[in-house]
Amino acid sequence: MATADRVPEAYSPIVGEFHYSRYPEREWEQEILKIKAGGIQVISTYVFWIHHEEIEGQFDWSGQRNLRRFVQLCAKHGMYVWIRVGPWAHGEVRNGGLPDWLLLKTATRENNPTYLKYVTRFYGQIGEQTKGLFWKDGGRIIGVQLENEYSARGPVMFYRCSADMQMDSGGAGLMSCRRTQTISLPRSAARRMSPRVSGPSIRISMHWMISTLF
Repeated sequence: MATADRVPEAYSPIVGEFHYSRYPEREWEQEILKIKAGGIQVISTYVFWIHHEEIEGQFDWSGQRNLRRFVQLCAKHGMYVWIRVGPWAHGEVRNGGLPDWLLLKTATRENNPTYLKYVTRFYGQIGEQTKGLFWKDGGRIIGVQLENEYSARGPVMFYRCSADMQMDSGGAGLMSCRRTQTISLPRSAARRMSPRVSGPSIRISMHWMISTLF
């Protein structure tokens, strides 16, 4: 049992990556079952902006872009979901997932009103698609990642970075950074991930290791 002077047990689930908008919708369920059979407990997926608003103001959440159906299929098979909503995602997608039209209108990945206006509209669309699917509502989405590899644009202090700067033969520096995010789940949910969990709740730690050349 967790008490005021005892931290709940920490547990790191096994997370796998699957990008729904890159797969035909008819194949999603089969792939989710393969992922589950491999011991994965949480499916992480990008929501690529460029896949949903290729033409300004025309959002497409149908077919293989149907985020809501994908999350519901994950729930059907007892999988938790972690959505990575960008707005800049990378994932080897053109413009890091930013729509072509957006790049012609404004600077990106910074706090300017024009950019944030479009980001707010995009996030509003994601909110509509995922309404009722979050853990707090009894759904399976347990986390959201904002942005990605932000050290390439934002302040380095965003990450807890190692002090060691290793130099390669070309003279470029390699900086390794680690970011940790922690969430809490009730024991009932945690025990479905692992029967070894005890106590009323646990902390789940998600770790990102980032290497940046500079």
